[in-house]
Amino acid sequence: MPTGAIESVEEEIRNGLFIIVSQDINARHWSGVGSVLSSFKVRLNKAETTNYTEFNAVLSGKQLSYLLLCGHGIPCCLTDHQLFNVPWEDVSLAICNSECLLNDSLVFLFCCQGGSQRVADILMDNCPQINCIIGTVDDARPIDLVLAFSVIAYGIEQRGLLPAQAVSMADIVTGLNFLCHTRD
Repeated sequence: MPTGAIESVEEEIRNGLFIIVSQDINARHWSGVGSVLSSFKVRLNKAETTNYTEFNAVLSGKQLSYLLLCGHGIPCCLTDHQLFNVPWEDVSLAICNSECLLNDSLVFLFCCQGGSQRVADILMDNCPQINCIIGTVDDARPIDLVLAFSVIAYGIEQRGLLPAQAVSMADIVTGLNFLCHTRD
């Protein structure tokens, strides 16, 4: 290499998956999140599922840094309030069986009540691969979740914050109560 030349180091592109189970989430919501993540060398793919078989299939063969589950969250399940009604236990088993998460992956529940302790306990108890879950315990609109996730990703990726610290920033920005559940 010539003296004074700048060495170029390619950063590895990481992967994220935005799984949509409800028609309430539209292209501008996922593209907003995708734009933020692309700034941090994360390629976000989108998958729309209407049943548990499709849900399993879209997880298969992936190696993810970010998994975003988008729909309606209620204490019993991830749902669209119509066709897709999957108990949290089955959601966690699908994630676990697919082995799609990397060790430092973040699971963001892009839904109301996704941050509840009960939901986090179910997901983590049934899948030891899940090490970090972030979600809100409040009712939230999709734009609230886009903004919160953008702030959280910025805090983690740009500022080097721990997920719990980045969640505190999202609380301030959105005025909602987001929680970070980890195995630590």
